[in-house]
Amino acid sequence: MALATQPRILKGEEKLHVAGVPYADADGGATMLDFWKWAFSDVLLDTTRGTFAEFLVARLIGEGGHPRPTTTEYDIQGKDGRRIEVKSTAYRQRWLSATDRNTVPTFSGFRRYRYVDRRPVGTRDYLADIYVLALLAETDQGLVDPTDLAQWEFFVLSKDELQKASGDKGAISLTRVRAAVKSCRAQELASRYRSTILPGRT
Repeated sequence: MALATQPRILKGEEKLHVAGVPYADADGGATMLDFWKWAFSDVLLDTTRGTFAEFLVARLIGEGGHPRPTTTEYDIQGKDGRRIEVKSTAYRQRWLSATDRNTVPTFSGFRRYRYVDRRPVGTRDYLADIYVLALLAETDQGLVDPTDLAQWEFFVLSKDELQKASGDKGAISLTRVRAAVKSCRAQELASRYRSTILPGRT
């Protein structure tokens, strides 16, 4: 499997190899699908859920045909040029027991550094045009399933709307998000995204 200089979508059938010769380990030959299953099967983990939320948003708004941007300044590059940042939170976490109380959902990490020659420059800032806040809303530990789109709620805000709603802080509570914008379901996300008007655009 030769990896291109630029990221590309892999199919999962690509095999581990040694200079082009498939590598046979104790279980046979490993593929990229084997790696994905090993590393990312537990979608309820905080780190995996965040990446999964980015994937969901990209697919739901029609931007899932290319890999994640290599930049750390935003998560999705829209065909229309808009930069999209996705943040996720949940009531239930992998580390909670069935009897533990739900966590209080909060979205954070909106400000990022710009990078020049792989080095951060300036101060952290809002670098995306659109922010999609994704809430895994199931409250029952026995029922929570990130692959069930019915369990997700999405909030779409422009950069200016997010700054205003959060008081220009680095985090925002679910209560304040709900006060600022109406949520939508997976089936409505694409139209909500398209209808979000940015300052200076019509």
